[in-house]
Amino acid sequence: MKFTEVLGWTLLHFLWEGAGIAVLLAGALALLRNAKANVRYAASCGAMLLMLVSAVGTFLLLAFRANEPRVAAAAGLAEPLRWITLAGGTSVSTLPATTDYLAVAVWAWFGGVIALTIRSLGGWAVAGRLARRHTWPAGAVWEQKFAALTARLSISRPVKLAVSAIVQVPSVVGWIRPIVLVPAAVFAGLPAEQIEALLAHELAHVRRFDYLFNLLQTAGETLLFYHPAMWWVSGKIRMERENCCDDLAVEICGNTVTYVHALTELEQMRQHKPSLAMAATGGSLLGRIQRLLRMNQAAPVMPAGWVASLGILLAVCAAVIGRNAPAQQPRRGALAAPAVTSVHVQLAQADAQKGGPKANPQQAATQNTAAQNTPSSQENPRGAGVGGGVGAGVGGVEKNSGSWLEQIQSEGYRDLTVDQLIALKIHGVSGEYIRQMRAAGFQLTADQLVSFRIHGVTSEFVSQLHQAGFQNLKPDDVISLRIHGADPAWIRQIQSLGFSDLSIDKIVQLRIHGITPEFIQEARKHFPNISLDQLIQLKQFGIL
Repeated sequence: MKFTEVLGWTLLHFLWEGAGIAVLLAGALALLRNAKANVRYAASCGAMLLMLVSAVGTFLLLAFRANEPRVAAAAGLAEPLRWITLAGGTSVSTLPATTDYLAVAVWAWFGGVIALTIRSLGGWAVAGRLARRHTWPAGAVWEQKFAALTARLSISRPVKLAVSAIVQVPSVVGWIRPIVLVPAAVFAGLPAEQIEALLAHELAHVRRFDYLFNLLQTAGETLLFYHPAMWWVSGKIRMERENCCDDLAVEICGNTVTYVHALTELEQMRQHKPSLAMAATGGSLLGRIQRLLRMNQAAPVMPAGWVASLGILLAVCAAVIGRNAPAQQPRRGALAAPAVTSVHVQLAQADAQKGGPKANPQQAATQNTAAQNTPSSQENPRGAGVGGGVGAGVGGVEKNSGSWLEQIQSEGYRDLTVDQLIALKIHGVSGEYIRQMRAAGFQLTADQLVSFRIHGVTSEFVSQLHQAGFQNLKPDDVISLRIHGADPAWIRQIQSLGFSDLSIDKIVQLRIHGITPEFIQEARKHFPNISLDQLIQLKQFGIL
């Protein structure tokens, strides 16, 4: 057979080979659902390696059998086509030339490989530029903290830390000389302990040589791009890779809730990033958070199938008993409590590890339910995030207003998914908070409500922005100001120095580059009529 035929039959044979390997991996991951992330990651990588080996092995086998009759070499796929054709009453001699179809398939495959290769090379070039352009040292304090984290993770290779004006989230670039790039907004908007947790995540990628393995994974995706099973396996690898780094970051920072807060804060900053840069926001954020909050739970002793059967049996028994039991008034808040009780039990346990009062998980679950009937008029400060608790938030849960779920639905949020409801509950979004944001001029989606709560957006904050001259604000504008720590008092200070026509984008730029009123006054001693763009350039190049 010709090279084109051998390659064509190899690509066709891999259709069933790849599908079979994906089925095996799905079964293995089901059995390993309670295993450590490293084990599931190894299984997923093994499946991808097996795919590559099977494709190469098939190619070599067909090439070795090139001198045999063509029908024998391609019997695996040609024979079914032959029998289908005969059943339809068509002569074998009228079959279309298989070689022609194989040539078309091979050329199409070549085109896809070339396109993906160009895309990967472009991503590699962009990732390389990230490490060279618009970066500067993080400062002596953070250099020391970064060196301490590197030592704790037993990383012997030199790793550089730099602040970047381009990247949107912390990322690690390079393998031989890795560099961790952190956006200036992270240093300006996150607490030190959360920044350390994110740096630990990036250093975990360095310790595990994930950048190198990501390049090899990209090569596999490029060669076998046409098979959906390859992309499914690759997605599992990326998900478990992030889980592995999450586990290391939690182990280093010592507090799950702190790390979860950091992830949720970082998610709001995430935009498009080069695929060849390893970042802390990879994978499904909600799935990673739920996994982190559950990871201290004991693994089930009984197999999952027996547990499910037992649960169904108990449910049937409860239904039978309930038919004969006297009717009782349902307890207010019962609709919303079961969905998040386990989450808050984990939060109580995590807070206890941080040094707070000892939390009884059973007591935490009870307080979780009781909190829905407790009115509150206090606002949850910035950073409540995942640890905000049930019923937390502006106004809490109102008196005589039904359960939490009924409050949310009464405000027009009736078609939400379970994940969206859980996110709203975790972050303390209440009916009162929704009404306050609506009165401030925002008709928010469920995701925007969560973002507002994560960043501590209150009606008072929005009112102060209005007083500063910003009337037609968009939700993204408010979140951006909170991320970069641009509070109304700071804005008014800048305006008082003669910059009254500030835009939201300009304010964010000033915060990113660390422009302060003191810096402006110092610059005006040398340049009385200096503009905002010139101030940014002076700061960026360290002239003042």
